[in-house]
Amino acid sequence: MSDQEQDDDFAVDSLDPSQRTDDRGGPPDDWEAPSWRDFKRIQWWYRWRPDQAHRLDPPPVLMLGHRGGEFFFVSAARELRAFTSAQLHGRGGLADLFAGDVRWAVRHFPARDRDGAATGRPNVPPLMEALIAGCKVKGYYDGSQPFRSIGTWLEGGRPLVHTGSSIFHDGRLCQPGEEIGVARYVLGPDRAPPAHSRDRFGYEWQPLDPAGRNTIMAHLAEWHWDSPEACELAAGKIWCDALGDVPRWKTHGFIRAHAGSGKSTLLQYMSALLGAAAHPIQRTYSKTHLEEIGKHTALAILLEEAEGDAGEDAHRLQQILKLLLLLSDEGAVGGRFKREIDLHGPVTMVATLTDDWRSTVKSRVILLELRSLKAREGHRMMSLEEVAAMTAVAKAISAGFRAAALASFDLFNQNLKLARARILELGGDPRDADTVGHPIAGHATMTLGRVMTPDEVGALDRFRPWITTLRDQEDGVDDAMDLIMTLFGLPAQNWRGGDQLTVGQLIARAREPDNDDYRKALLPYGLRLDRRQLIDGTQETWKQAWLAIAHRHPGLDRLFGDYPKFQGLRRSQILGELKFNGEVAAKPADRPLRFAGPQGRAWLIDPRLLPSVEDDRQ
Repeated sequence: MSDQEQDDDFAVDSLDPSQRTDDRGGPPDDWEAPSWRDFKRIQWWYRWRPDQAHRLDPPPVLMLGHRGGEFFFVSAARELRAFTSAQLHGRGGLADLFAGDVRWAVRHFPARDRDGAATGRPNVPPLMEALIAGCKVKGYYDGSQPFRSIGTWLEGGRPLVHTGSSIFHDGRLCQPGEEIGVARYVLGPDRAPPAHSRDRFGYEWQPLDPAGRNTIMAHLAEWHWDSPEACELAAGKIWCDALGDVPRWKTHGFIRAHAGSGKSTLLQYMSALLGAAAHPIQRTYSKTHLEEIGKHTALAILLEEAEGDAGEDAHRLQQILKLLLLLSDEGAVGGRFKREIDLHGPVTMVATLTDDWRSTVKSRVILLELRSLKAREGHRMMSLEEVAAMTAVAKAISAGFRAAALASFDLFNQNLKLARARILELGGDPRDADTVGHPIAGHATMTLGRVMTPDEVGALDRFRPWITTLRDQEDGVDDAMDLIMTLFGLPAQNWRGGDQLTVGQLIARAREPDNDDYRKALLPYGLRLDRRQLIDGTQETWKQAWLAIAHRHPGLDRLFGDYPKFQGLRRSQILGELKFNGEVAAKPADRPLRFAGPQGRAWLIDPRLLPSVEDDRQ
């Protein structure tokens, strides 16, 4: 074997750095071969010229670990890939893993012909063995590390913008495949970046100027909002949408649109303004569909009402509700951070749904309203051509708008702190402070470009109608009373005279003395009337009986199928807070009760809250 061949062999199988006494990275001082591999750190070093020192030469392939006979990589194409040993050594494995560019592999693992001459191709077996060994050093791959693609993320307290082939983070430009913080940022489809300038040190955002931001406010005012404050909140919501997954609280928006309000053109305008910060407008709301189009992304989700019969409103609302709950609290179901959907970003929906939105996800959704354009007095309705021109302007300034939101992130947080504090002072709860505070802070940051003054903070009282806790106090409704009223209004599987009874009507009839059939009909729903024994040994009348509601029961879960927040143990927790005229109106049963098979604990509801047959006669 020639001296050159020996050098190449040592370049591939260099000494384990644990044998070095100085624990220094890089090859030993007397290492003469051009290539050197650090087993411990999974590094390759290369000397490009004989008169130069060795320099780090990282592979274009990232080794992640191994599991079940598979080895996991971020390929040179910046995709997460898994290979078996046979696939790595087989036909196509090299080209697939290195995306056709094998120059690095040739440098460190050169193949030679029988005469010892370099072939210009890599020596595949030792190359793949080295990559497999690197995966072994990385350890067991459990897939727990988040993989993130395009969108705007929060990393290390600073916004990170992933545009597919470039990553912008804290003034530094990174490449897909890098591990930043707790996540691995993989290659994604190219998206237009926010407006920025570059130099040899990094980048700098080029935000839209105040005149451009005022133009946006003037554009939004062309739609007929039910109040000026609603228009301001809509603008602030779009500002938050431009930040993707960065805000710690995702404020979702529902814009209830009357007929002829221009809901489709509004959504198109929002889409143009957000540009690459949003997914295309969607009309399918299922988790499967949305994950298919946007897995690993952090972009705003814009939903438009799907065409259908009015009777489908409840089904559509249920789909949207489930989506919002999955996208809130880090997508938690059964515990915070246990994601069941890999989408990150706020939702905005524009629709004419007639269901009572407030009674479902009122703590997570800000409800705005659009009125008919023709019903607006003293304001000329724009032509379709003018709306199209306005949308074109929004598209043109989109990059600057997104850059402004990113550049003003610290200012946004300062205004958010002030807005939250004011909402809490007014009597709102922490969720109100987050849900309403974020769009308020977005609007203030967008239009003022500075921190709100004390007078401007005091003027936030005008947003009281959107503070859910205050509205509920005015209406005399809270979550517990909302649950009870919702239960009474749900349809039961009981008919009389061709009419379907509600659960409330069923309870009212069960309270009549001779209606055992109705009392039995309550049991499959996890409900029953419970009479207590009086001091004289007699029992309460059925009119005096308390309504027992099981803590957990499949019949109740089916009844509340369209109301996820009233499912399972959460329902029991809410009922425990029920009050009537300031008095406790729910108490725990003193013994397990049987409900058509299942037996368990229950809450007893004060009979003063129960419906009666007299109610139907009024």
